[in-house]
Amino acid sequence: MTWSGGAGADPVRDAIAAKLALPAGGTASAPEWEALRAFYAERAHAPLWLDGTRLGARGRALQDALARAANDGLDPARYRVAPQMAGRAGRTAAAAAALELALSRSLQRYARAVRLGRVRPRIRYHGIAPIVPEPAEALLRRAAAAPRIDAFVAGLAPRTRAYRRLRAALKRYRAIAAAGGWPRVPALKRGAVDGSSPGILALRRRLAITGDLGSGRPGAAGVDRSVAEALRRFQRRHGLATSGALDAFTRAALNRPVAARIASLTINLERLRWIPDAAHDRVVVNAAGFHLHAIKDGKVALTSRVIVGACHQPTPQFATWMTGVQFNPYWYVPQSIANREILPRLRRDPGYLKRSGMAVLTGPGGTRIDPSTVDWKKLRHMPYRLRQRPGPGNALGRIRFLMPNPHNVYLHDTSARRLFERRRRAFSHGCIRVGRPAELAAFLLDGQPGWHLAAVRRAAAARAQRRVLLVRPIPVFITYYTAWVAADGTVQFREDLYSRDGRLAAAIRSALRQR
Repeated sequence: MTWSGGAGADPVRDAIAAKLALPAGGTASAPEWEALRAFYAERAHAPLWLDGTRLGARGRALQDALARAANDGLDPARYRVAPQMAGRAGRTAAAAAALELALSRSLQRYARAVRLGRVRPRIRYHGIAPIVPEPAEALLRRAAAAPRIDAFVAGLAPRTRAYRRLRAALKRYRAIAAAGGWPRVPALKRGAVDGSSPGILALRRRLAITGDLGSGRPGAAGVDRSVAEALRRFQRRHGLATSGALDAFTRAALNRPVAARIASLTINLERLRWIPDAAHDRVVVNAAGFHLHAIKDGKVALTSRVIVGACHQPTPQFATWMTGVQFNPYWYVPQSIANREILPRLRRDPGYLKRSGMAVLTGPGGTRIDPSTVDWKKLRHMPYRLRQRPGPGNALGRIRFLMPNPHNVYLHDTSARRLFERRRRAFSHGCIRVGRPAELAAFLLDGQPGWHLAAVRRAAAARAQRRVLLVRPIPVFITYYTAWVAADGTVQFREDLYSRDGRLAAAIRSALRQR
């Protein structure tokens, strides 16, 4: 088709300019529309994705790249330009301009979703800069300069190792789903070892599909041992007691459908988008996994078990700076704990404070008063501050880690060491108890003269209060991942302790309906 016009006239450019002169419409926000106007004005409204009036090679490459959005747990349909629009592009300049701008808008939407997430992050940043979206105008400029659009689009996703591994796990589990998923495992009779029984065959097939059971074919005498070891591998991957037996919890985990596992992987890819790519040292706590990783130079230097908030007092998700280490701290009891837990106990047992090493403070200066002078039975709320002295019975243990935040949540040692042996470690009021506090302190103080693991242990054992500030504060991220890939390549799943997966999935669905 030929176009009429004056010398040098370009109907497609004119149509792009005319459309951009209109107010923002559809899903485009006013700032995004202004970015499109600025970008195309720089180009004298020349199209980026078209060849003449039809879809060009760069446009087809962009469409192909966006069609792979499912690899990142996103819905490709949200970034797909309707085939009818592409088909109409060659008929009129206005249709060609509509296709051009639709492709640029699709790229804008995809870039924001794959890097920042589809909803506002559920993690709060305190003193640490959150991820800032790339201006839409700059994004389009980079796309225009990119030699290969497929590589450019692939580079928009987070670059962290954790994200890449989880993305690969999603691909693997989707392949399992495409092949039919896995069989349901029935309850087995105690001591069943007959390798030809339907139940054992279903169990072996289920474990083999996810790689927990090798491809060997032992005889009947070896079935019990091979299946038991495979069950232990499965149990470790799911945070279950590693008994090697098909108990009710293990069977329930085995029978979670593959679609539920895919949903979990997708939700956790969303959470990984909330964390900056920066490679500097950091401390990461995963409340759902009950563990802590201290990372140096991009590698895990320390792993520790942690105890996190109980289900009715969940540990929040936030990021802040670790600024120092405090040895043998006082514990100032939060008023919520004083009112809810300690005051009822004092009504029954007035001697509890003395046995626990707690002082009663009053007034702005924190003046101590004799607890025996207070009639605790008459009080309906705690009017005093309670302070526990340092020592072996202190609730904070020997070491507290300084990390200013408005949640009043911090990392610390504990006197209740036995709880670290539990599989499900959700016992605190929201703070995080660290299983290896001395090692974490040594990690944080590494490089500061005179501080090493032995020095940390001496300072903790000395019983004297001491505060050591970090020369270089380290970011700490309190996160919540119910699925991730471990360093050995195993895909890990955990219980949704605080029921956050479902709420996040619902928020994403709601946000997508509104766009």
